[in-house]
Amino acid sequence: MLAVVAPGLASPQSQLPFAIPAGMGVEVLGAETLRAFHEPFTGTDSWILVERTLALPSPGNGFIVAWDPEARPGKLWVAVGEKETFGAADLLRFFSWRANARDFHEIGAPPAGATTARCA
Repeated sequence: MLAVVAPGLASPQSQLPFAIPAGMGVEVLGAETLRAFHEPFTGTDSWILVERTLALPSPGNGFIVAWDPEARPGKLWVAVGEKETFGAADLLRFFSWRANARDFHEIGAPPAGATTARCA
């Protein structure tokens, strides 16, 4: 489960496993049908659990909370935003980003000189 906690959102409709700070509300985003996702630049495979656009009603700082209702241990990779844009300086960091993503997915480094591709 994911929740966005921010000013101007409604009070929670049910008990949550975390406190909502004063002056903030919550929008709970339940998991939808799992959708496979292959990230070609890192050669990693994931699932998209929820994909939503949420307009926040008030300015201010907010945060995203993630939890498993069954309290199972695990990892969660969250992407926030509408599109990725990279500049020249980002390209210099690509190999460390790819290594970090592959470490997170526990798949190790690709063979030296290899590029990733997906065959259908």
